[in-house]
Amino acid sequence: MNEKQKSNRRKKVYLTYQGNNPSPQIRLEGKWLEQLGFTAGSFVSIQCEEGRLVIEKDTTQ
Repeated sequence: MNEKQKSNRRKKVYLTYQGNNPSPQIRLEGKWLEQLGFTAGSFVSIQCEEGRLVIEKDTTQ
């Protein structure tokens, strides 16, 4: 990442529906993902902790 790119991002949690059930949703999109190595079709691993998500490239595939 070069100096002009942000290292932290602020995103909104949206409400979506799965059938009649409301569910929170976080959308991540943009060229910055590709610049970090998250290319279309690749897999990610998500560690879930209290108040925190850690998203990493999944290299096991």
